[in-house]
Amino acid sequence: MKTKRAACSIRVVSAIVLLGAVFAFGQDGEGGYDAPYFQADFTQDLNSWTSALVNPALLYRVNQMHASMAFYRWGLDRGNMGYQDFSFFYPVRLNHTVGLTILHARNSVEKVGRESDGEASGTVSYQDLWLIGNYGVRVLPWLMLGSNVKLRTQTQFGASAVSRVPGLDVGVYINPLDHYQYGDIGISLNAQDILPTQTPWEKGVDDGPDDFYFKPTPSDLITVSRARMGLRYSGLNDNLVASFEVLIDNAFRDIFAALPWNKFREALLSGVVNQDSIKALTKDIAGMFPTALRWGFHVKYMFIPQIWFKGGWTNNNIPYLGFNYNLIYPLPEMINYLNIDYNFGYSFLENSASMDDERGLVMMLRASADFGRTREQKESKRLYDRLVVAPMDVYQQAMRLYTAGKYWEASFAYGKLMSLYPTFYLNDKAVYYMGDCYKELYMNNTAREVFRDALEEYTTSDMRANYLYGVMSIDYREDNYDEAMRNHSFIINLYPESEIVGEAEYLAGEIEFARGHEEAAREHFEKVKPTDKSYLYALYTLSVIHYHSDREQAAIQNLRRIVDDTTSRKSDDLLQNAAAVKLGHIYFESQGADGKGKLREAVEAYSMVHEGASPSGDEALLGTAWAWVKAGQPQLAYQKVDKIIALHPKSPFVPEAHLLRGYSLMLQKRYSDAVPAFEKCLETASNGKFLTADDVTTRKVQYDGEMDTFAPTADKIRKNAMRKPTPRSVEERPELQKGYERFAREHKEFFDYRMLEKSHRNFFMQKEQIIEDATFALAKATNMIKSRRVQEEMQKSAGTEGKIDAEIEKLRRQLEESGE
Repeated sequence: MKTKRAACSIRVVSAIVLLGAVFAFGQDGEGGYDAPYFQADFTQDLNSWTSALVNPALLYRVNQMHASMAFYRWGLDRGNMGYQDFSFFYPVRLNHTVGLTILHARNSVEKVGRESDGEASGTVSYQDLWLIGNYGVRVLPWLMLGSNVKLRTQTQFGASAVSRVPGLDVGVYINPLDHYQYGDIGISLNAQDILPTQTPWEKGVDDGPDDFYFKPTPSDLITVSRARMGLRYSGLNDNLVASFEVLIDNAFRDIFAALPWNKFREALLSGVVNQDSIKALTKDIAGMFPTALRWGFHVKYMFIPQIWFKGGWTNNNIPYLGFNYNLIYPLPEMINYLNIDYNFGYSFLENSASMDDERGLVMMLRASADFGRTREQKESKRLYDRLVVAPMDVYQQAMRLYTAGKYWEASFAYGKLMSLYPTFYLNDKAVYYMGDCYKELYMNNTAREVFRDALEEYTTSDMRANYLYGVMSIDYREDNYDEAMRNHSFIINLYPESEIVGEAEYLAGEIEFARGHEEAAREHFEKVKPTDKSYLYALYTLSVIHYHSDREQAAIQNLRRIVDDTTSRKSDDLLQNAAAVKLGHIYFESQGADGKGKLREAVEAYSMVHEGASPSGDEALLGTAWAWVKAGQPQLAYQKVDKIIALHPKSPFVPEAHLLRGYSLMLQKRYSDAVPAFEKCLETASNGKFLTADDVTTRKVQYDGEMDTFAPTADKIRKNAMRKPTPRSVEERPELQKGYERFAREHKEFFDYRMLEKSHRNFFMQKEQIIEDATFALAKATNMIKSRRVQEEMQKSAGTEGKIDAEIEKLRRQLEESGE
């Protein structure tokens, strides 16, 4: 019993040693390989696109993430010897696939001495582990390439080693025919270990002469090369798949032997006992490592969509039969597959038979799953993100900056969008907003260039009317009324349905109003819709036209709609202040039933404007003061006048404020205090520094010079915005911003200068009247003071005469009394 048990153990150990020796020396007597790596075609073959070990170029058709586990077992009555195959593949974009394959073989046996009656004294184990990185790519529709990079770690009964040089496989798959009717033909070429895997064995295990009889060879283990060539055919709408493959062991031996690589040559011949004879034997590489031809074929047929029948002959002379069962389980936006494969066969290995050790039945069980989004789904999502989501994020960021009034930052954001995503479908809108940013920055020439370039580039865009309006608005700003009206005609005639028509009508109305054509202006303003941005501005000018046409109620109604608007934009706040002042003026001048006008409504309208607001605050205070004077409340008027002088000392209404102060004091019969007020009025009106049109013309020369100086910088700003935002282009922007800020300061000063001249122009229209009124009031106040003095003297004289008369009367009485 013990002898039988020992014999059985020795046979098992012998089989394991044979397996290890094949790994160590790279061949058996017939040039074949029983290592798991070279038996892999029992679990992988040309019929499957996931067979990276057969040819990594096949991976190009892996369409979803793929994970699999396969178990190969032989010698079912001898402890289930075999190996495991684990793999995971991930498709990248449309043409690339990466993956990882793990091959693992392990077995343990009892450690037996050499004597026939020896007892078991422990266990020894053999383990082989391969880590294989896989990569496949479709270079052309008919040409696919792939490679495997392999690392190996091996344990041989107590000693371990890890490969120092990774192995390399190179595969090619040619697909000359892929026809829906005639089928799919593929030619597979694969060079395994064209760069052989090298595992160092520097020393063996020495546990004593009686422990075990095998010691690993103290040199590098070199995996011998193999060439694989195969033909694959798929027909019947891919329901029938067949392949035939030829393999040549030691296919590249002569190439390796010719290399000036002594360590490799020594490792290749590491099985030679007498190391001194290596050099002599090197010349007989072909004799030591003969090439061996192997072949195999595989066929599978889809019986029903869930079941495939298959069979074939592996290159290890193992015929087999099997089946595949697949289950489709849907998930949102994807279809997933679960596959169960089972093969069983019978081994005819001659070397095992020579040892009276036929393997007999062998089997393979594999479970695999295809899951996740397909290549097309991921690529569609990537393209959608690239062409829609990513540019949309940039576009929305630019729009947020634009609506927040950060026009400098927004202009670069729009440039980033168009430089990074030149085919984005909203670029025609982005270029308009970019031009509008430059317009808001008062870079008029740059904005005009953007709009004109857009007209040339986007010839079919719905935004063409907007580009024309952009040019029109710049011409209006620069008082080029004829050019502006020409573009207005283009917009109205060519793009009557455009959303920008209302804005163009507003500008046309302002131009006609500036020309003095109020009726033509009214027609344009009445075409502006409530949804247009310029609607409130159109109402304001329209109210002025109505007032001039004695349509007081229509004017009041328009102004009321402006002041009652709930917008919070700063520009509209300024408009509302102006509308409130204009509304107050209309109420003040309106004739009420009492003949005093609608003073209460006027004061309410003026009170809508903040006293310190600029502009309009000074005018509202002045209107309120006049209303209080007219209402017989001089003290309240005096308070408002003081606020004008205190809060708006440079206002063109200051002379009139001094005049009104004098009036308030006169109404309070403070004539002596009123005289200085009238004198101050005359002084500020006659000697004050008020701007004229000639002053603006002179100042414009300086502004035009600054514009010419800034022009090259403006050109650089636009070019920088249209470049991709690289670190270099971004670094240039602070310096460009400094140049713009110098121009912006000059522009603001000139703009304020023009606005001041405009308000002074209103003063000049009343200057003579103010001086005349102040002169008359001063004279009257002076006369009132003189009249009061005469009266006082007369009253004083009357008092003195009374005293004299009393004294005379007293003296008369005394004389009369003495005469008696």
